[in-house]
Amino acid sequence: MATSFLFSLILLLITALSLPFPLHASSVDPFSAGATTVRYWNRKIPNNAPHPDFFLSLLSPLPTSVSSSLSSPLSISPSICRSARLLCPNSTYFQSLSSTVFIDGCTLSYTCTFTYEHTNITIKPGIFFREQELKEGNVVRMPDIANELTTARSSFLPRSIADRIPFEAEAVKSLFGLEPNTTLAKAVDETVAQCQSSPSKGETKRCVTSAEDMIDFAVAMLGDDIVVRSTVLPNGPGESIMIGKVKGINGGKITSSVSCHEYLFPYMVYYCHSVPKIRVYEAEILSVQTKEKINSGVAICHIDTSAWNAGHPAFVALGGKPGQNEICHWIFNGSMTWVIADKS
Repeated sequence: MATSFLFSLILLLITALSLPFPLHASSVDPFSAGATTVRYWNRKIPNNAPHPDFFLSLLSPLPTSVSSSLSSPLSISPSICRSARLLCPNSTYFQSLSSTVFIDGCTLSYTCTFTYEHTNITIKPGIFFREQELKEGNVVRMPDIANELTTARSSFLPRSIADRIPFEAEAVKSLFGLEPNTTLAKAVDETVAQCQSSPSKGETKRCVTSAEDMIDFAVAMLGDDIVVRSTVLPNGPGESIMIGKVKGINGGKITSSVSCHEYLFPYMVYYCHSVPKIRVYEAEILSVQTKEKINSGVAICHIDTSAWNAGHPAFVALGGKPGQNEICHWIFNGSMTWVIADKS
């Protein structure tokens, strides 16, 4: 028994030392499916850029020994739901999902204000703005960038499991035991419908059901020397804030990006789409009263809006018409944007 224990301990140390990423407080369990994803990231994006905590927090905590042993046909037991941090009936995460969540494209993806073609909707101040407003010292209105799904957030499934689930509303609802007309069942219907809808003109989109899928899509669109950015904290929403130091990514040059927005689903699903001809900025967000930093925001400015619908809310809010002016917006907490690594 002592020999067996010693052998297991040596194997554990060898495995830990061979990991191709550093172990630290925010890192994932080296024996989880999430660690497999980190190693996949390192192979696909070999630029040694750090793995942001907001991305690591989405990875599957499911032990690889469990994910590899699931039988066929696939079934999701309550214990798997707990271990994998999924939204299943009677799970802790499911119970935190308020029945008052409004199920539509806005709640699901936080892209409603960017895709609606109706003009008779309320547009919150600060949702859209001009590039010139991103100037140090400016006081601007910041929209509510908090992600209402955070309290009920699921995790990505390991790709080996996600790929076995048909991305069909009835199949997903059946697998996770979702009763008809419940909040999450409606969310599944809406998510699948939006994912299967046709892309906008000039848009390349994909709904990703695993972190590996997201990495693959970003690399396919941008190449393998890329990084991912997000507005990390929900601080400063719905009030006036002061713009601190502003940095233009890639020297403020026009570039491309892949933006990904979270959908409400039993497991993590992101709507990702390529965004050509944009400029990306990182800006310090300061308290107007104290001038202290309360957040770091990521903003995207769409330089070419010629293909946008004339009824887009941005034109209602700011005036102008397609192709006339740039349109900027913050990346919401919970969303993210992949860009070519900054060489400046």
